[in-house]
Amino acid sequence: FNPTATISYSIPSFVHVMIAVYDLRGRLVDNIISKFQSPGYHSISWNVSIYPSGVYLINMKAGKFRETHKVLLIK
Repeated sequence: FNPTATISYSIPSFVHVMIAVYDLRGRLVDNIISKFQSPGYHSISWNVSIYPSGVYLINMKAGKFRETHKVLLIK
């Protein structure tokens, strides 16, 4: 079991980046990042050791870009 999940992404310009994790009921589980970042490739680690196994939604907002991915955490 790996207690961290790595999230990698690329942004084309200097923008405010927000990455948050929600459960399937829409409740905020963790606010991973909320800050301005420079253009380029980035990666962050999410410590999943305190969360139970299940399905989570990772939501990313960067400028006008919005995307949500469903992830399955299995311990």
